Amino acid sequence: ALNPYGAQIDSIGVAVRRIGFTALRGLAFAVASEQLAGDHRSPNMRTLGYGLWIRSVDVASWCFALARRTRAANPDTALLAGMMTHIGQFLLIARASEYPAMERNIDRFGRFVEGLHDRVGLAVLEVFDVPETILDGLDAGQGYTGTWPPDSLHSIVHLASLVSEHPNPFDGLLGRHPPRGPAAAAELGMDPGELLPLLADSHEERQQILDAVRG
Repeated sequence: ALNPYGAQIDSIGVAVRRIGFTALRGLAFAVASEQLAGDHRSPNMRTLGYGLWIRSVDVASWCFALARRTRAANPDTALLAGMMTHIGQFLLIARASEYPAMERNIDRFGRFVEGLHDRVGLAVLEVFDVPETILDGLDAGQGYTGTWPPDSLHSIVHLASLVSEHPNPFDGLLGRHPPRGPAAAAELGMDPGELLPLLADSHEERQQILDAVRG
């Protein structure tokens, strides 16, 4: 999916130009977050981190595929935005090792993250100098009303977050069990007759991105 013409790539420079810097940043973040998920010394935090990584990669893959199919946003930009959807939660997991008492009380940690991750995520994105278009696409405060067809990066990111079958582990920790997949989108009034064909058309490309990121 990242090399649609199947051209031979035999140098780093060609690979970077072929993939594109935006997609490369998204893939680099995927690798870094996977390492974070696996390296944490606390079993509780490793479980949270790995679940969050799986969720982020799936959302990012859907972002790429849906953006390409609908042309509502640049697919590479959508891929990066998808990988950034839970960056505040990732950072707070990484910092948890500095507070052993918080690590041991996982329920308290979940409530702590719930109240703070949006502000932490925004601060991290600003430090990374993420483009304004991505910041707007990730703005949870805008909400999503189910606009059809998706017509912006914001709608692509939120649709991908809805249709991903992989739960955010913090939802379970906090006792939430929101619907996922097409059922979640249907709650916003989307017509399954329009949504399901789009998901089916995007499925193969989503799988290619998943395979590329997971190695």
